[in-house]
Amino acid sequence: MPFINSRISVTMTEQQKESLKEQLGEAISIIPGKSEQWLMLEFADNCDLYF
Repeated sequence: MPFINSRISVTMTEQQKESLKEQLGEAISIIPGKSEQWLMLEFADNCDLYF
């Protein structure tokens, strides 16, 4: 099962999360044998990120 863990430093609205979910679902279908049905996502917003 593919898992995409996203951490960002800003607050995301539910609409932004839904849009990103749909776009990642489309992108995962490029990989043979993978589909949006088996994609697991995590969105962690408002994170303190340092480089």
